[in-house]
Amino acid sequence: MSGANTQEIRTVKRKHRPNQGMARQFIRYNLGLLGNPTLLMQSISQTIFPIGFFAIIMAFQNGLSLRGLTVRDAGVTFLAGIMIAVMTINQASLSGVFISLERQNLGFIKSLPIDFKGYLWLKFRIVTAIQAVILLVIVVGVGVLTKLVWIDILTLAIGALVGNWLSSLYNFTRDWRLLDLTWTNATQLFNRGGGNMANGFVLLGGIIIGVLLVSGYAALVTAYSPIVVNAVAIVLMMMAGTAVLMHYYRYWKSIKLTL
Repeated sequence: MSGANTQEIRTVKRKHRPNQGMARQFIRYNLGLLGNPTLLMQSISQTIFPIGFFAIIMAFQNGLSLRGLTVRDAGVTFLAGIMIAVMTINQASLSGVFISLERQNLGFIKSLPIDFKGYLWLKFRIVTAIQAVILLVIVVGVGVLTKLVWIDILTLAIGALVGNWLSSLYNFTRDWRLLDLTWTNATQLFNRGGGNMANGFVLLGGIIIGVLLVSGYAALVTAYSPIVVNAVAIVLMMMAGTAVLMHYYRYWKSIKLTL
């Protein structure tokens, strides 16, 4: 019985190793898709640069200091982190073009005897992880420059990670819906669905809405019991986040992936 079990375990391991090896090859391949310097520079100029430039101006030129925020404002900084991620991870982000970067290779990969949805899920996790690292650098830098206490920097970072996941879901799905495998330059990918002007209005609207939400939340925390306000805010944010996750879960579960 022991020998049979040992042989079965070895068989499972032999079957599992090729899958692991293929996953590593796919990871290396997908990282190689980001080797286009023109695409990276255009993406950075439309995503990270505006937020980073604004934060640096506010911190150095205007002397913005958030030292007065305490642990009671942790919910406010959490929401601020989400909003920073939503404004940064837009249609010009890596998650917004990562499927289309495949070009004709996507058809070849789909023809392989693999789970194609599983492959797209791997792509999503790769690009989300890359953006998470970039966002953490940004929000921690913003937190240090604006003199936030450590607990607020922590909740700002957690909020950014949550916002990154939710915003990446939207933009990754949008890339699939507007899939373009015949593009010749990165501008074509970034201009899908409305062009620069429409995208600029969306970004401006997002900034205005984000500022209003964060400012209103901060005002409520100051005017009323922080415990009650934060509890209600957490419940509302959890409900909204769950609704977004369920929406995209149902979408990807039911969709037929035809090219």
